[in-house]
Amino acid sequence: MDPAFRAPAVSRTAWMLIPVIAFVLLHGALLAFDLSHPDAVFGGDRAATRWQTMQTNMATDSRDARDAAILHFSQPGDYLLQTRLHELGGFRAIILTQLLIAFGSLLT
Repeated sequence: MDPAFRAPAVSRTAWMLIPVIAFVLLHGALLAFDLSHPDAVFGGDRAATRWQTMQTNMATDSRDARDAAILHFSQPGDYLLQTRLHELGGFRAIILTQLLIAFGSLLT
């Protein structure tokens, strides 16, 4: 084969960009879906009980009652962060925060 007609070699950097590009495209599509269907966010594991717990916590009148309710559950981290995010920006805030965490983990 004539070397003039050889396909150029793909650099190592280009190969390393493939997973990053795939991540961005996949999560971009998931983000578009989630933002157009916010109710799908709680379709996963522990989702039904998490949403019920979050609603209960948001309905409490005092900070002490909310803290006691959050600490009552076995995984307060799920409820504490997601309840606060939901209060600040609804499902979109939860979705965007989770996406930023996932993207940040890709970079580290």
